[in-house]
Amino acid sequence: MDYRKLQKLGGGTLFVSMPKAWVEANGLKKGDVVGLEEATSGILVVSVEKSGASRAGDPASLTVYGDDMMYVRREVVAAYLSGRDIIRVQFRPHGYRTRRMAKEVAKELLGLELVEEDQQSVTFHYMLDTDVMVPSKIFSRMNALSKSMYVDATRDLPAVDQDLMLDILERDGEIDRLYFLGVRMLRQAASNAAEAARMGLTNTQALDYRVAFHHLEYLADMAHRLVEQIQRTGPDEPQSRALKSTAAQLSSLQDLAYLYFIGARKEKYQEFLTSSAAAYRSMEAVGEGMRDVLASLREMHRLIVDIADLAGTLYPYVR
Repeated sequence: MDYRKLQKLGGGTLFVSMPKAWVEANGLKKGDVVGLEEATSGILVVSVEKSGASRAGDPASLTVYGDDMMYVRREVVAAYLSGRDIIRVQFRPHGYRTRRMAKEVAKELLGLELVEEDQQSVTFHYMLDTDVMVPSKIFSRMNALSKSMYVDATRDLPAVDQDLMLDILERDGEIDRLYFLGVRMLRQAASNAAEAARMGLTNTQALDYRVAFHHLEYLADMAHRLVEQIQRTGPDEPQSRALKSTAAQLSSLQDLAYLYFIGARKEKYQEFLTSSAAAYRSMEAVGEGMRDVLASLREMHRLIVDIADLAGTLYPYVR
């Protein structure tokens, strides 16, 4: 890190000179304008907006020769996560299968819209307003959705509403879309200090959000599995009461984990650990007769605790 002393002009204005190597590397001269953005923890980001530079980034052009769905999905998702705002998929004439595959993949990626189409290609543009959607809002939405999945799945037990169960399973897809969007944003923050400053993220916070996004996405997968297990096993009345009680305690625990993570909980972390132990004990009432269900609940409990651990054990030392 380069350290420089602040200088003072006659009128009282403070200034600091820019490193010569940085000025030359960016082709700057007297009179050029640079951007200043205040980030967290006393960081000031100086950025250069070069003439003619596009904020959209370089377009990604993908050529597909076969009808491999996994290849199309992998390449389109990779371009999206890397921050490309324009993704063009090219294929052989009348390649309707590849066209359909690309459109299906685009539906899984928030903000990616089809804007151009011909016999040999489809072009998607990223159109989401990034000033509105930031990692903290994505985290909040993913947290609420994942919690609603297991709470609603146990709400009416022992009765099983198949339409409700289908609705719950569809929420897993929405969480997947939010997850991809969150990872895209965090990758941009990691490679662009100005973007990180706009989002109000330090490097440590960006890393913690990345871990938390992954845990919430996996938590939704576990809730998805729980729904399928409930549909398959059909719990009786005592098992249903135990599942409802456990879901309620997990929900309260997840609320606490959320508050600790965003820094809104001021009580000692021991309070969370006490609630965590109580929630874990409540699972014993589910019984070994539903081993698969019990395994899913315990994994969900672990993920919730891991999210809170990001705040409870790490943040006191970095905030």
